Amino acid sequence: AKEREPSGVSYGQNPALAATAVGEAQARLTGLRLRELVLDYAAVRIPEKGGSYTKLIRQFFKYGILMLVVDEPDELSRGWMGTEPLPSRLYAGETGGSAFSFKKLFEGGDNDVFSIQCGDIGSFVKKEAQVLAEEFLYLSYLKRHFAVYTDGLQSDPSEPGEMLEGLIYQLEYIIAGQGSDVGNLAEIAEKIFLIRFAMNLAVIFASGDCRAQIKSAAVAAVGFTGIGALIVLTELLLAMLWAAECALTEAGGLFMGGEVAFLPTAGSLPVTFRELSVISKELWQHKAEKYTEKEADGILTTYCEYLYLFLALKDRELRTMRTMDLVQQVIRLKYNGDFLMQNCICAVGTKTEVAIPYLFLPAAGIRFGEGIKQSKKYRISY
Repeated sequence: AKEREPSGVSYGQNPALAATAVGEAQARLTGLRLRELVLDYAAVRIPEKGGSYTKLIRQFFKYGILMLVVDEPDELSRGWMGTEPLPSRLYAGETGGSAFSFKKLFEGGDNDVFSIQCGDIGSFVKKEAQVLAEEFLYLSYLKRHFAVYTDGLQSDPSEPGEMLEGLIYQLEYIIAGQGSDVGNLAEIAEKIFLIRFAMNLAVIFASGDCRAQIKSAAVAAVGFTGIGALIVLTELLLAMLWAAECALTEAGGLFMGGEVAFLPTAGSLPVTFRELSVISKELWQHKAEKYTEKEADGILTTYCEYLYLFLALKDRELRTMRTMDLVQQVIRLKYNGDFLMQNCICAVGTKTEVAIPYLFLPAAGIRFGEGIKQSKKYRISY
């Protein structure tokens, strides 16, 4: 701009002021690398056809976030749910006109699936305590009988790329409900990533040191424009990028079987501000391995604990139906290929009523009905 000034380019009423502004902007741009900002344009290289970046992009469109948190997504289980009538699909598609109905298992309030009800239980135990007890028993049952992704880290029963009937990642299916192991695991990866992203973003904005680094970078990058809103937007984008890279690293540690503290600190962020320019899966995986070397304190520190949280938040009726899907599939594959849950007995119940007549009140001329009545109910449904 300075060189073109004599050739007739106008800077308005004050060309000296305009030239000073251009010089200041040039100085800021020249100092970008010295300030150790996010992007080092001199280090950018266009990947060759068929290179690692091309493979990374292909895998991302195929697996989404999942391919960034697992080492080799192509080696995941290729298990899939069979085509037989599933309780969850029948339950979701019922209109009430069929002779058999899974929805009837949930009707009537007290007749919940997988529960035992007594008529006077509410007078001794609060409803909230009963619900917590049922949740604990249900999660204990799932933990004992159903597999998760981290169970197969040492020995996966399927060959890489081989399609097989039967889901290997079973708890993931109860949560996500997809028809394949890869689909279920991909949805779990997205849920964990979003939780870790939100936690890291909150820590970054709460830390004065983190915000100072972000603000310095944003001002150096776009401050010469003099647009305050653009600077604020740049700060937000940098903070989101920082939180996302930290979340990918932490999610990778959880998928490796490691432990990650639920409440991070500014000093415990796995990716430093200087490392934001190194957008590399290898870097995230290398940092994620460190979570397998030490234990974390508190709640929600392991992959399984996140699954239990998602299960607890899931609709009880839907997750029960998906549990029945897995039970049906296992029985069909191991014992009887014609087995269907809809052909089983759904409930057994009994009700007893006892009436004790009054002995003395009628003689005194006082009538309060036929006597004292007591009713007991006992029901098991599955």
